[in-house]
Amino acid sequence: MMRRPLFTLLLLVFTGAHAHVQLSEPILKTAIDDVQRLQKGVDNNDDKKVTAATHFEIASIATEIVALMNADVVAHNTTQDELLSESVRRVNAIGLGIAWSDEHKRYFYDGAGYQEYLRLLPDGIRAADSLFHILERSYYLYDNVDTVALETRAAEKFGFLRRFPDYGEAAKIRIFLSIDYRDLSRFCRERREKQCETKFSELAREQLQMIIDDSPDGPHAAVAVGLLNRFEQEIAHSLQEY
Repeated sequence: MMRRPLFTLLLLVFTGAHAHVQLSEPILKTAIDDVQRLQKGVDNNDDKKVTAATHFEIASIATEIVALMNADVVAHNTTQDELLSESVRRVNAIGLGIAWSDEHKRYFYDGAGYQEYLRLLPDGIRAADSLFHILERSYYLYDNVDTVALETRAAEKFGFLRRFPDYGEAAKIRIFLSIDYRDLSRFCRERREKQCETKFSELAREQLQMIIDDSPDGPHAAVAVGLLNRFEQEIAHSLQEY
């Protein structure tokens, strides 16, 4: 059985104590030590399941590091921080692809560990978690300039929801999907293709309404209501242009 990374245990302890976990030199060192230990395990193991699980553990640590780094940016309202710069340098040095996005004003992990897990165990117990993180990253980092690519990404999210309908973050994927559909409806509107616009507008409404109906008091319902209201206003305005 795999030993749980000390970094993960530290986060559980801090979270359990209701403390605000901050990026620090000891936390960073523990995370890096855990990743290096796990990487050695990958190099010395021929068991596909163990190797896949190890890649997922590495990816999970990278995701937690990014969360701490982004929280540090928000807390100090700057990226000009010596610890942040040192964190990026040190995690990149051990093969974790973490980088800053000027457009989104946050750090992102490249998701390589999640991709490797899915390559090795596409139907494994961590497949849903891995795919969720990949889809979440793609939502933030890909520009909606190509309708074909956007339709492909929407299809990936729709496929995720069909495959994992009860996943804990399904509502978040629905929000991403509704925004993909909204953007596709805008592309149709720009081309003056009314039938196409109507199709994607209805699909966007459907996803947002499902979030509201399934969990009206859930954390994503208020976001869905806000998006739906703004979308309806946008559609009403566009009708005046036809």
